[in-house]
This record gives sequence, structure tokens and C-alpha cells, in this order.
Amino acid sequence: EHVLNLLMGLGMPPTQPLALFERMLCTVRPGATLTPQDTENLVIMLVKHVHQFVQLQSQLSATHQQILRLAAKSKHAENPEYWNRLLSHLRLLSSQQLVYLTHQLARFSPSLASVAEPAPPALSTLASASRASSGNSSILQLSD
Repeated sequence: EHVLNLLMGLGMPPTQPLALFERMLCTVRPGATLTPQDTENLVIMLVKHVHQFVQLQSQLSATHQQILRLAAKSKHAENPEYWNRLLSHLRLLSSQQLVYLTHQLARFSPSLASVAEPAPPALSTLASASRASSGNSSILQLSD
């Protein structure tokens, strides 16, 4: 839920990250599940997408940025099923990927980040841990 709060705080509508998850899920054969590599790719795509969103948002005035954030929150109040679907998709990620995603999102909105949280390991470290537990996974690095 912390990831959802960060996305909402940034003003990102739930339909954008939801579309990323659903596109990835459409590529999975019926009855199959996402591989660790698939979920790693999802995390990378989501972080890149949020980065682009934040860059575009930075070109808006402070008033327009606040309106965007309020609109995302009101859409959640009016139509929580999008956020609930996104939450169920986020549950497909490992706890390590969620921690990484939370910290990456918090970088884009430092005022929403918890001060006491430790720095996350690099995604390549997570991929190495994933590879050690699953046997094979390629490392995709996200540059800071």
C-alpha cells in the first residue's frame, strides 16, 4: 500500500501503472505465472514511467501540480477499483522488488518518504539474489 500512496502522492493516475502490469500479464500464457525476470522488468518499466511522469510534471506550475495530485486522490475516492486492481498486481512482486520500488518512488517525492527507512539494495543485487534462488535471471541495471 505504500507504493500506492507514493503513486497517489505524485499525482499519477492508477491507469498508467495498471496498464503496464496488464500488458505484461497479457503476454503470459494462460495458467502460467510471471517469472522473476518478468516482474523485474515490470519494476524497471514502472520506475522509468514514473520518472517520465515526474519530468513532465516538473514543467507544470505548482498550482497545476497540486491539482494533478488532488485529481489522483479524488479518482481513488470515486473509483477505488483501479487502485484495488493495481494493489493486487503489486502483490505479484517479491518483497525485495517492492522495497526497491518504494525507495525509487520515494526519490521522486522526498516529502512522502519515511525518514527512518534504510537505503534499498541496487536492483542488480536483487536480481543476483533472485538468480541465486531461482537458478536463472538476467540482470538489468537501472542507472541513477
